[in-house]
Amino acid sequence: MKYAIAADGSQMAGHFGHAPSFIVVDIRNGKTVSRQEFPSPPHAPGRIPAFVKELGAGCVVVGGIGGQAKALFSQQGIEQICGITGSIDDVIAALEAGTLEDGGDLCDHSHGH
Repeated sequence: MKYAIAADGSQMAGHFGHAPSFIVVDIRNGKTVSRQEFPSPPHAPGRIPAFVKELGAGCVVVGGIGGQAKALFSQQGIEQICGITGSIDDVIAALEAGTLEDGGDLCDHSHGH
């Protein structure tokens, strides 16, 4: 499966909508077969879920995310693993091992959109 990971350098981005980039990893049989970084598009309602779908990811891995964004990802058929913190390399290792668990949305601010 391809995963799109909201990144801020080598760490998870605190909120997917403000992530400078997304790391897209294709994991098969517990191994990463490809890894690419893509700059995020400008933040606008619905744009990032569409962008993640264009990248071919079936799951997005994020720190904070709001309810509207979760619904938009679901409408695109994209699973979400939320509330993830730490280094991108540790997150990828947990994805490979099948041990990455959803930790909630971590989003505690008003979006105003």
